[in-house]
Amino acid sequence: MSVAPLDPEDRRRAALHCLLCEQPGVLARHPLLDTAQVREAGDIDLRSLLIDELPLEERRARVTPSVAASDSNIGYYLRRREVALRDEWRVLLGTLPDFWRVLIELSPNLVDEFIHLLGVEMVARMAAGKSKAMINDLLMPLDRPLAEQVLTRTQAVDPDSMPLSVTSAWEKLYRHGAKRRIGQRLIRWICLALLSDLIHQRLTATRRSMAARHSRSNVLSILKQPSRPIVPAQHAGDVEAVALQLLGSLTPINDAPAS
Repeated sequence: MSVAPLDPEDRRRAALHCLLCEQPGVLARHPLLDTAQVREAGDIDLRSLLIDELPLEERRARVTPSVAASDSNIGYYLRRREVALRDEWRVLLGTLPDFWRVLIELSPNLVDEFIHLLGVEMVARMAAGKSKAMINDLLMPLDRPLAEQVLTRTQAVDPDSMPLSVTSAWEKLYRHGAKRRIGQRLIRWICLALLSDLIHQRLTATRRSMAARHSRSNVLSILKQPSRPIVPAQHAGDVEAVALQLLGSLTPINDAPAS
């Protein structure tokens, strides 16, 4: 039986099929495979073809193979997946707003520190410019150390640096959350709500999934669809700029690069 000539992409798909056909779970998740039907490969040694190509792809993507790298089916899959992830990261670097790119690279302990700082910043900006009685009312759900942090930060914030349309939305969220949460739980809750609103405004669903794959912490994975708008769309970039300044106060902010 004659076999139609295979173009380069068909050869790649056929080789992947030959290489991984006995691993159906792996096959379904392979980064290069799609639903296109793989044509007959004839007598071409496609497995060897793709194995020989892999080191070239690793060098192009600047991936250093593991010492334990192998040409086994699962070994090939893991090495090819690393190449695909490195390529995806380069795409993200060119498309993500600076704030999200830096947040992705933070280790889990620094993310926790950042969430605390951002929550304190939110309450401080709600309180900026208000009377003493109104500030005390805002601080009621917080324990004393947290309240003192907020108060100190409030005194350094320009009341006009953030539009009222933003801080009033934050205050509504804060008072709603305070019905069931106090102290650090409340601070974390309002911060995650803010990040959820921002990420859904600023990144498409595809970009959110890509970013979560590269994040060193789980913070991007737990940012769910927000239940209410918290940041007017025209001010999302301004809020990210404030958050990016807070990221800059963490040391170090890039203690290791993302994949």
